[in-house]
Amino acid sequence: MEGSQNVARRMPEQGASLTEIIVVTGLMALMAALGAEGLGAMLARSQGRAAATELAGELRAARTHAMLRRERLRVLFDAENSAVRIERADEPGGLLRSLSFRDKGVTIEAVSNGPSILFHASGRAATPTAITLQNRKGERWRLTVTITGRVTMQ
Repeated sequence: MEGSQNVARRMPEQGASLTEIIVVTGLMALMAALGAEGLGAMLARSQGRAAATELAGELRAARTHAMLRRERLRVLFDAENSAVRIERADEPGGLLRSLSFRDKGVTIEAVSNGPSILFHASGRAATPTAITLQNRKGERWRLTVTITGRVTMQ
C-alpha cells in the first residue's frame, strides 16, 4: 500500500520540446537586439547633447575670460578633426584650451562665418556665428553666438 501512495504523490514530469526552446531563445535574441539598437540611439543622442552643452559652456567661458582679463580670445574650429582650440588672439601660441569631440562620435558640421570666433575684451563677438554639431545618427544641435557674445543652444 505504501508503494502505491508514493506513485500517486509524484508529480508528472514534463520537459520543453526542442522547438519550444528554439522559439523562446529566438524571441529573447530579438528583444535583446531591439533593446541594443534603442540603447545605441539613446547613447548617441546623449553624447551629442553633452558635446553641444560642453561647447556652449566653453564659448561662454571664453567670453567671460576675455572680459575679465581684458584681452581678445579666438575660438578656432577644426571641422575635419572635430576639434576646437581657444587661444589668446594677440599672443602667438597662446593656447588656453583645446577640445575634441571625435571620441564622442560628434562632428562639427558647419560654422557659418568662417573657422573662428573672436571675442573682444568687451565680451562682444566680431561676427555672429552659428555652429552645427552632428552625431553619428544624424541628429543635429545648433549653437548661436550673437554679435553681443551671447551663446544659445537649440
